[in-house]
Amino acid sequence: MDGDNLNIRPRKLVLFLKVLIVILLAIGVLVIGAYFYIRKVVCSYKDTICQGIWIENISVGGLTKEEAKEKLIKEVQKNEYNKKIVLFYEDKKWILPYNKWDGNYDYDEILHKAFSIGHTGSLIERYKDIRFNKNRLLFLSYTFDEETVYNQIEALAKEINKEPRNAILKRQNDRFQIENEVLGIEMDVESTAKKVIRLISEKREGVVEVIVNKTDPIYTKEILSKVKDLVGSFSTEFDLNNTERVNNLTVAAQKLNGQVINVDEVFSLNKVISPFTVEEGYTEAPAIVNGELVPDIGGGVCQIASTLYNAVLFADLEILERTNHSLPVSYVELGRDATIAGDQIDFKFKNTTSFPIYIESYVRGNKVYVNLYGCKEEESPYTIEFESVVVETTPPPEDKIVYDSTLEKGKEIVTVKPLEGKKVELYKKIYENGQLISKTLVNTSYYRPRGAEIHIGTWENKVFISESEDQ
Repeated sequence: MDGDNLNIRPRKLVLFLKVLIVILLAIGVLVIGAYFYIRKVVCSYKDTICQGIWIENISVGGLTKEEAKEKLIKEVQKNEYNKKIVLFYEDKKWILPYNKWDGNYDYDEILHKAFSIGHTGSLIERYKDIRFNKNRLLFLSYTFDEETVYNQIEALAKEINKEPRNAILKRQNDRFQIENEVLGIEMDVESTAKKVIRLISEKREGVVEVIVNKTDPIYTKEILSKVKDLVGSFSTEFDLNNTERVNNLTVAAQKLNGQVINVDEVFSLNKVISPFTVEEGYTEAPAIVNGELVPDIGGGVCQIASTLYNAVLFADLEILERTNHSLPVSYVELGRDATIAGDQIDFKFKNTTSFPIYIESYVRGNKVYVNLYGCKEEESPYTIEFESVVVETTPPPEDKIVYDSTLEKGKEIVTVKPLEGKKVELYKKIYENGQLISKTLVNTSYYRPRGAEIHIGTWENKVFISESEDQ
């Protein structure tokens, strides 16, 4: 029995070894087969991108880099052609195509990444990439010029932006009428562009509401509705028979009428009623130039300046520039006149109140009127008067004798009357309950002396034809 057992053991060992060898050979065959299979799979994508790779939802599996790039460019450009961002504000709408942004896709970089799948690492790592990374989605890197976006948005801003406009004050038929103000609108280019840039960065379409900032005008209907109080008024007379002068006064009054002086604004009369040309409606009429009356286009408009000056005095506004005539004028007291002359001499004042000032100016009958309207925040207990005081006189120079051959010999005619020169001080006197509480100097004016001009006849005619003989 013991011998038999010893014979059985070697036979079992041999059988085990045979089975083991068969198993090892089978495993070897499987390993070798698997190796060649894996190698075959891996090598099948030697020059192409692995199947299951998508870039921007575009399948590039089985394509070479060149083929994939061509396909990508074609598909992306087609998509970009239809892709857009819509901007809107109220009822306005703008469509901005994607091809406006000067954008660039990094095709080479993403294709390098796509191709590297299944083409880098060990054979097993590459096989795993091929077999177990199906339907991998990659995204293109997109860059664009943000400045181009800002430029596009700024161009649209010009269609939206609107300057604020003050309410408009007019006076017709002795009543004020007010046209509503208009809000200013300005696109917030920075905020709007950031919204657009965010969409572009994410390569998305979208609708963007334009962001705007609204600006209130300085003067609204509510503010101008308070401009209704007469704060200063004055009128002066003229000769209706001097039609040229009446015309000039009328033209200047019409130009002055309706002017609004805002708070702290400086008003220039010359800017409003000039140029003094025939095209502007002015005619030739007598004007004081260098101490003499001479014909001048726009002659007589200084009466408008003087009338306005007195209205401004009563409104107690700040006078910045005023010049008196070289000679006294008939329509206002000494020291209360004002002249203008081209760009050299102007009448200017400043609105020092808390509300706009409205100027009403017109000619009626033989008078020119200037009324200033503002807002009396409270009734003043004071009254104002003005007093002209002659503080110095200068005698006129010697008479000017002109021998006139058109006058009968011995006959004398005074063509220009003599005038004394005068230095005049104008005072503002303030009363409270009838009592004088202050007296201040307003201006000092100097009027030139003027000698008389006398024409003496030198014509002699010994033969006189009687009136009856002449008939």
